[in-house]
Amino acid sequence: MKRLLLLFAIPFLFGSWSDKLQLQEKNTPAIIKASYVYNFAKLVGWPDNKSKGNFTIGILGDPDLYKQIVEKYSGKKIGNQAIEIVQLLGVEQLPEMHILFISRKLNDKTAQIAANINKDNTMIITESGDGLRNGATLNFVVVDSQQKFEISETNAEKHGLTIGSTLKSLAHKLVK
Repeated sequence: MKRLLLLFAIPFLFGSWSDKLQLQEKNTPAIIKASYVYNFAKLVGWPDNKSKGNFTIGILGDPDLYKQIVEKYSGKKIGNQAIEIVQLLGVEQLPEMHILFISRKLNDKTAQIAANINKDNTMIITESGDGLRNGATLNFVVVDSQQKFEISETNAEKHGLTIGSTLKSLAHKLVK
């Protein structure tokens, strides 16, 4: 009887494990981007007005990335600031934040968003071919099936951000 139960339970155990593995595989891009976003935050010099309160990361249009950042980085700090992750549902009345990630689904709104928050010392991260031209500081690109990023030093300066030398050296492309 025990063997029969064991034989009956094995497919469910492996099925459950397999489902978890498949879920992880599906979210690999979000996992990688979450790690990048966290490390970007640590490798950028922020103006003095951004050194108090929580370190706020806003995610616009990518629930998978939001979930990964919450799971991996809630409770962590950037310097002495606790990380606060905000899932944004629209582009109207964006809160003040340190980092704003804009998904490729909202690429057509990047230039408008960048113009509206230009004075807020916010690092905009996108994932589109024209993200840097539209005002992003960093832009995710896929090169030879690998997640990479490019940096606009001009856009960083416009937002009062200092890109660290380590981050510059890791960039696939550096635009001045």
